Amino acid sequence: MAEISVVGLGALGGAIAARLLESGHTVKGFNRTRSKAADLEEKGLIVAETITEACDTEFLITVLWDDQAIENLLVAEAKIFEAGSALCHLCVTTISTDLARKLGDGHTKAGQKFLSVPVFGRSEEALNGKLTVLTGGPQETIDHARAVLESLGNIVVAGESPRAANAMKMAGNFLMAASLESLRESIALVTAENGDPAKFVEVITETLYPLSFYKRFGDALAGRDPATPLPNPFVNSASLTSAGGKSLGLDLPVARVISERGD
Repeated sequence: MAEISVVGLGALGGAIAARLLESGHTVKGFNRTRSKAADLEEKGLIVAETITEACDTEFLITVLWDDQAIENLLVAEAKIFEAGSALCHLCVTTISTDLARKLGDGHTKAGQKFLSVPVFGRSEEALNGKLTVLTGGPQETIDHARAVLESLGNIVVAGESPRAANAMKMAGNFLMAASLESLRESIALVTAENGDPAKFVEVITETLYPLSFYKRFGDALAGRDPATPLPNPFVNSASLTSAGGKSLGLDLPVARVISERGD
């Protein structure tokens, strides 16, 4: 079994760590708020006191918030590219394609291995090993990390570049961002005409869109006071998609509008 560190023990990171422990791996964990590791410690997690200690491992799984968190914690503070050539970094964080390229280049120059492995699925799927693991990087590195990744769910190879996995994750999240905004505006129209928003959601989720996404967010929007609008949790990916498209010379107007609107 592998020696693994998980950095970022929030809902998803904590569930990933728990799944790896259940699968028989040796798991270290690091989180700024140490109390988040308490329950996992009872299950066998070894708590790393510093990020540098966490990076001293065979496989490093990062489940952080965004590009800035990766840059600040791993690159600037932990100096991850100096962690030794045995390291294999598996980045679950939804990051920009530019940062994926920077990490890939940095790890390669350091003689380390790197895969972008963003996932589709929530903590419940992580606990049950049912995540969809979008994987970008060299095939030999995927094979090296296969046992770890298969503990988490189904591996989907996006391409030989880490950027390919991040582009796929960004695009998927952008679709959800756009779907949420179209759902919001559709419910606003129905409500303005004195229609029943709950009934509208019931109809579309039983006919046009029988998906849990539309049911979950439709119910939340239909029962919400318009004075307190529901934040769009996928808006950051719309911004990443817009910026990624711009860097490639692509005009992605829907992504741009959603990112400019914000939450």
